[in-house]
Amino acid sequence: FLPNTSAPLVGRAWPYLTHFIRIPESLSMSCILIALLMLAYELHRLRIQALEENQRFKALHRASLFLARVADMANQAVFGCDSKGAILTWNKGAQRLFGYAPGEVLGKHIDDLFVYRPWQDSATIGEYIAARGELKSIATALNTKGHERVLGEASFSAVTDNQARPAGVSIVV
Repeated sequence: FLPNTSAPLVGRAWPYLTHFIRIPESLSMSCILIALLMLAYELHRLRIQALEENQRFKALHRASLFLARVADMANQAVFGCDSKGAILTWNKGAQRLFGYAPGEVLGKHIDDLFVYRPWQDSATIGEYIAARGELKSIATALNTKGHERVLGEASFSAVTDNQARPAGVSIVV
């Protein structure tokens, strides 16, 4: 049974025990020092963990930048659209093939580029591709900026978000 008091125990006698016990101030200081050392160790461990996470993030960022450069520099036309068909990405190969600079085509609908559209009976291209997973090497006619029709093969793949929900479509021509 401990006394019902809010007074500090350091240097105070416990009157309810048969022998009066005093907690020496040096022992209480030692306990405080141990607690501070434990706190310092935990802060050091968290700092090391944060540095490691930062290094992993930087490596992932470098890899994603490199992947973006690879896609941009590819000879093939590589572009992507959201699930409704609005063009979101456009590489140099797409610019060469279709004749549109990125600023001219981003936000436009993908239907403007394809003469033959297997998704035309579906609500959106995203739903059509998501239901199939991908379409490989479909022969199609393409509309260029100069209103020429070019024959080509296109492959379509579903793009998902972090929760594996359909987010759009990647296209390689």
